[in-house]
Formats: sequence, structure tokens, C-alpha cells
Amino acid sequence: MHKLTVLVTLLLLNFFSRASEELILTSSIKEVTVFLNRAQVFRNASVNLKPGQHVLAIEGASAQLDPASLQVGGKGTFVILDVAQRVVYRQEEAPKSSPEMLRYERQIKAAQDSVLHLGYALERVQLRRQALSQEKSILLANPLMTGGKGSDTLPNLKSSLIYLRSQLEDIHRAMVEEKRNEEELGKVRISLNERIALLTQYRESLQLSNTPVPKPIQQILVNVFSERGGMAKLDFHYTVQDASWKPAYDIRSSGPDKPIVLTYKALIRQNSGEDWNQVPLTLSTNDPTLRQERPQLPVWYARYFQEIQTLSAKPSVSDNRALSLAGYEDTEEKLQDEVDAMMAADYSSLVQTFSNVEFKIDLPYSIAADNQERMLLIQQSELSATYRHFLVPRLEQDAFIEARVSGWETLNLLPGHANIFYDGTLIGRAHIDPRVFSDTLSLPMGRDRMVFAQRVRKSTPDEKNRMLSQERIRTESWTITVRNTHKNAVHVLVLDQIPVPAESGIAVKLHETQASRYDEIRGMLEWDLLVESGAEQKRSFGYEIRWDKHRKLMIH
Repeated sequence: MHKLTVLVTLLLLNFFSRASEELILTSSIKEVTVFLNRAQVFRNASVNLKPGQHVLAIEGASAQLDPASLQVGGKGTFVILDVAQRVVYRQEEAPKSSPEMLRYERQIKAAQDSVLHLGYALERVQLRRQALSQEKSILLANPLMTGGKGSDTLPNLKSSLIYLRSQLEDIHRAMVEEKRNEEELGKVRISLNERIALLTQYRESLQLSNTPVPKPIQQILVNVFSERGGMAKLDFHYTVQDASWKPAYDIRSSGPDKPIVLTYKALIRQNSGEDWNQVPLTLSTNDPTLRQERPQLPVWYARYFQEIQTLSAKPSVSDNRALSLAGYEDTEEKLQDEVDAMMAADYSSLVQTFSNVEFKIDLPYSIAADNQERMLLIQQSELSATYRHFLVPRLEQDAFIEARVSGWETLNLLPGHANIFYDGTLIGRAHIDPRVFSDTLSLPMGRDRMVFAQRVRKSTPDEKNRMLSQERIRTESWTITVRNTHKNAVHVLVLDQIPVPAESGIAVKLHETQASRYDEIRGMLEWDLLVESGAEQKRSFGYEIRWDKHRKLMIH
């Protein structure tokens, strides 16, 4: 019975020791999905399990992970019992003495040796001073110097005094010299001790700065049970903050007869606390930080309010929000046996999910956790475009080129900034917003100084009061001259405007116009012109404005 009890106890101890066994595993990043805000990191780890229960402490994850986003799975003959987290602090091994530390130690040792030798020198000086003092005492105690036997005659007394004076002068001179030596040696010793203290302070501060601080280690604790043991492969993923990407574009055009080239770029930054070294990336248009539930509409009430009469400016010509597309610099002509270099965009593919778009990039990338932006290429596309020249002579004499692009809807673009290139030259930057609902996107392509216009008032404005009326009338007339210095004909759209009444009592009437279109509500005039090479065309327009002659008119 006693032997059976001992056997059962040993078995239970063996079981509990195996159940509490903790294994530390190192994980590696398998892939990363970067959202518009935050990122999802996928990691894996493997271990050969023995039969029994184990706590797997998996290291390598970021300390900034969102605990609610942690998901753990795996493959193998084991059961995942529970998952937890903890942070442990591990003291790293102290580094060996640096060259600077060794240099301080050598200087301290040399100064200490000098202090030791100075101590010996000071002791010798003190002994010499002591010997001189004893010599003086013996000399002064001699009977000849104290009036004893042998000094009773005048000649003896005289010679004794001469000898005493000579000896005392020598002794005093030597004593003064030794005292000076003692003081100088003392000063040198004090200076050396101060230097030793300063060098020791430098060494201690350097040693303190080189002493490793306990490093926090994020551990994911996975409690598993394996009946037979064997290889276990664990996969887990989590979301980290302080990581994001934003779109950027390049728009490239080589001329009016060439397509627009779009380069879709991503600017990625992350400061999550873990480096992404040579991992495949997926860029998602999802933003986990946005509210995911539908908004609720409150009751919308209609109430009276006190109307305040003001003069308000009407909107001027509004430009269509443009989508910027871009491509890479035109490469130089290559030899026939050379092969064009592949672009990173050739290794990305687009995946449409339930509610978002993902760009999978097959090339591995390394992105350090340094909060610095890095540029990745996502797509490069060619889009057909038609070009038009716009002239707004009321504001600018030069023409502006605009490319009208179709077929952009399938590119899954996001709002962002774009660089605009024309004939390989950067001509400007623009902000694009593909959320504008239009089948055609207008892309600004810069100025064309070879097409220009001049806007001239035909005569002095005529302003007069109407007889037997409360009105005052003002008339103006303008002439617009458009000139094309290109070698080919150019299609030009000329824009101008007349005032629009902002309140009752003001009336505006257009006259002398040859406009192709007139928007009465906005007061906008448009002329569609085809100007031949080296030719010019003229268009005129005028308007009449009437208002209360007792009030001052303001046009803005």
C-alpha cells in the first residue's frame, strides 16, 4: 500500500510539472495588411510539443497591439485552451568595456600612480625638513653656543658666532627650499586627485549610460494540450496603431495625341514598435477607426427665422474636381538587346472584398518603425484623353490645358495629391477627388503660353440717370482677342462673365454677345473657338445694369 501511494504521488507530480511547463517561442512576421489607419500583422511560430499541457510564451509581437484584435489559430494535434497576454522585462547582458571606457580607466590608473609617487616625494621632503630642524637644535645646544666651557675668551666667542651664523643660514635656506618643494608637491597632488575624481565621474556616467535598461517583452501566452505530442504550428494576427498609408498620384502626358499615364502610389509610414523586414504587404482601403454602424437621422424641423438682407457674391466658374493620374519619367531609348526594368507596380494585384479594395504586393518590403514615409507603386495605367485649351482673359492672358479622361471608374482611386508632368517636366501639383460623380474627369495640364488672349474695354463705361425714373443705368462693352501661335489649329474654350443681381431692385441685361453658351443664373459666358495656326479671332460682349440711383452699387 505504501509503494502504491508513492507511485501515485510521483505520477501526479510528473503530470503537474508537465502541465505547468512554459516554453518560450520566437515568432516571425508572415505578412502585413496596412489600412488607411492602423495595420494588421500576421505572425507564425512552431514548436515540437511533448505530450501534456504547455504554456507557450510567444515573443516578437508589438507592445502596441490591440488586445481585442488578437486571434490565434494553428495546425497540429493539439488543443488551444486559452490565450492571454503579458509583458515581461528582460535584462540584457551588459556590454564589454568600450574603447572610451578603457581610455578613462588607463588615465585614472596613471593619475593614481602619479599620486602614489608624489606621496613618496612628499615624505622625503618632510624627512629632510625634520633632519634640518634637528640639526639646528643640535647646533644651538652646543656648549660653545651657549657660553659653556671653551667660549670664555673673546677669540673663541667670535669664531663661534661666525660659525653659528654660517650654519644657520645654510640650514634656513635648505628649510625654505624644502618647504617650497612640499607646497608645490601638495598642489600637484591636489590637482591629480581632482582629475581622478573627474575621470571617475566620467567613467561612471559612461558606464551608467551603457548599462542596458530592462527591455519590455510582449508575450502572447497560448495554453495548449497535446495528448500525443508532435509538431505544432501557430498562426496569430493582431491590429497595431500608429501605422497607415495614403494615396498619391502622378499625371504624365507626352502630348495631345498621347494617352494619359497614371501611376498610383502609396505613402506608407509606421511607428508600431516592430520592424517589418522583408514581408509581403497588402494595402487596404478600409479604415477600422471609422464608425461602422449606420448614422441615425434626427427629426428635421422647419421654423421661421429673421431674414437679413445682405449683398452676397455668387460663385464664379467652378472647376471640376480633378483626378490626378501619373506615370514614370520617360526613359531614354535603349539598345535593342536591353530589357526594360520591371516596376514594382507589375507585382501588385487588386482584390475586391465585400466593402473595400485591397492591393496585394508580391514583392517583400522592409519598413522600419521610424515613422518615416516610404513610397510604394501600386498601379500604372494608360487612359485615353482629349485635350482642350481654356482661356479666362478676365484673370489670365495665358491659356490653360485641360485633359478630359474617361474610363477612370475601374481604378479604385482615393482622394489624394498628385504631381502633374507634361513632356517629362513637372508643371504643378493638384488635389484630386474621385468621389465627384462624373463619367469624365478633367485633369489640369498647366499653361500654354503659345495660346493667349487680350481683353479690352471697347469704350469708357456709360453711366447716367434715367429721366423721370428712380433708376441709374450703366453700360459696358468688351472685346476679347484670341491668338494661336502653334503650328496646328487649337480648340479653345473662352470663359468670361457679367454681374448677377444679388437682390431685388438690381437688373442686368446682356447685349452684343456672340457667346456659344450663356448661363443666366451664374452670369457665365462661353465661346467655343477653333483657332487656326498663326490666326486670331475676336469676340465681343456687353451688358447693361440698372439699380436704385439713391443707393450705392457694389459689384464684387
